[in-house]
Order: sequence, then C-alpha cells, then structure tokens
Amino acid sequence: MTNVSYKGRGILKSNEPTINKGDILSICLYVINEAKDSFLEFLLYKEKDSLELLKFKYEGSVPSKEGNVILNSIFNEFDEEIKYVGYIDNILFYEMYIDYGYISYKRQNDKLWLVLVDEIVNKKKSLNFDIDNRVVNMFLRNKSLLFLLDKNNKILPSPIVVYYGNHYNKILSVSIFGVPKASVKASHGPFYYYSGFDTALRYAIWTYDYKSYSINDKLIADKKGKYNKGGIVKFAIFTDKCNISSNIDKSEWVNDYDCIIYYKSDKINYAINKYSKQLPLSYYSINTDAVNSMNDLYKIKIE
Repeated sequence: MTNVSYKGRGILKSNEPTINKGDILSICLYVINEAKDSFLEFLLYKEKDSLELLKFKYEGSVPSKEGNVILNSIFNEFDEEIKYVGYIDNILFYEMYIDYGYISYKRQNDKLWLVLVDEIVNKKKSLNFDIDNRVVNMFLRNKSLLFLLDKNNKILPSPIVVYYGNHYNKILSVSIFGVPKASVKASHGPFYYYSGFDTALRYAIWTYDYKSYSINDKLIADKKGKYNKGGIVKFAIFTDKCNISSNIDKSEWVNDYDCIIYYKSDKINYAINKYSKQLPLSYYSINTDAVNSMNDLYKIKIE
C-alpha cells in the first residue's frame, strides 16, 4: 500500500497494557495521509477550548478492542482499516492510512479534530485552540512519535500548517482549488501566500484596504471594509528548502528555496513557489457581527 512507515512503532509495546477495570485509557490515532507527500495527522478531542487525547473508561475486555470499537464508530463512513499497533503507559496507539484528499467543514462545537506535527510541537495550537500540555510533552519525550520513514528509513519532512482568510464565498473556492497565484506586485513575487491564524482572521473580517466591496452590485463589505461573513482555510504546505528571512530580495528567494517565511508587522507569513505544494485540509466560517475593531479579534471564534 505504501513505502512509508511510522517511526513511533519502534518504541511502542505491541501487546496489551496491564490495567484494571475502571481505569482510564487514552487513544492516540495517527493517520498516515498520502493525498500528496506523506504526512501524519493525529486525532484529538476538544474539551472546552483545549485539544487533548481521546479517553475512555476500561470495561474489562481486551483494551485494544474496546478502543477499536470507539474509533470504528467515529470513522464509520470510512472504508479504511484502523489497526491497533501498541501502547505507551495507558495510551493505546492506532494506525490508519488514507491516500486521497478530503476537505472538511469544521465548526466550533465539533469535538474531534485532526492536527499535524507542526501544530503539536511548534505552534502548540490548532486555530486558536490550545493543545494540551500533556499531549505536547508526550510527543517531546518520545520524539519518534513525530516522524514517518521512507523505504530507506530516512525521516520524511513534515508539512507546515498555514492559513488563508477572506470573504466566505472566496473561501469556498479556495478550499477546493487552493490559494491562487499572487500578482507580480506582491511583496515576494508572483507566488502563493499564507499566514498564521491571527492574520488570516483579520483578512476573514476586513478587506485588505478597509474599504467597501461589492460583487455584481451586491455589497459584501460595508463602508469600513468589514465583510458580512468571513472564512478561513487551513492548509498543509510541503517544503524541501525554506528560507527564514526579513532581508531578502522580492523574488530572489526562489533561486535557492521553495518557501520563504517572513514577518510583516510582527506577524508570521509564508510564500511557496509552486501551486502543487499546497493541500487544503479544512475550512471554517466566521461571524463578523461582533467585531468593530482589531481590538475585538480575541473575541472571535469560528462558527
């Protein structure tokens, strides 16, 4: 099926944990996603505004089978097999492969979220949801859990999670076709631009110049440039060689790199040189009604 393998399996105990009825077990499902370059996603459960491992109370049967029942009920619309591969402490690990792209519409009250390695160990967030410190620390203590290996046992690079914000109608298109190429006047050349979540949120609420905007004589942004409805797309971008710099010529970076990370007004931004290096993962709608200024951004959550 695949030429990649999970490095973490080397540190898992492949049998069943020794536990007592009533003990709490955690589930760590990792998805090997091969829709583009192979990468890892992990299933987390949202409790309030924090993402943590899925948990259940052990009923006294075979632990891995009890976990499998829960996961199969979650992914009952998928044909892919979910396989138990081992445990660490009271954490049961399961594996699933997918080899096709999918884009999901996610809402604030959704309980189950797939996150990438970059979100767990670098951003420690997905959107504006914190990833529980216990989850972060588990991966940092067991770094093999973060990597895929190719057929030569070489560690594969992990994609970077980025965002794009705009009016909701634009987001519907971007979630399917990806971010379009920017003009030659763009800050780092005619390429593909993304941002962190906070910047995407700003562009999901206001036009770039804070002026009104209409499409086919229909007003979609008021006189202060605030959209009547906003949206955000979450992407994975795949890079082989990335430059992190604030002092580089507008388009010179493409001679040696396929991605540049730069800061604008202290906010992180990204550009990639090839359309094929982006993969939309999920999209969200934003209710702009409660926003009157940039000071209100902290109040905003996805719908």
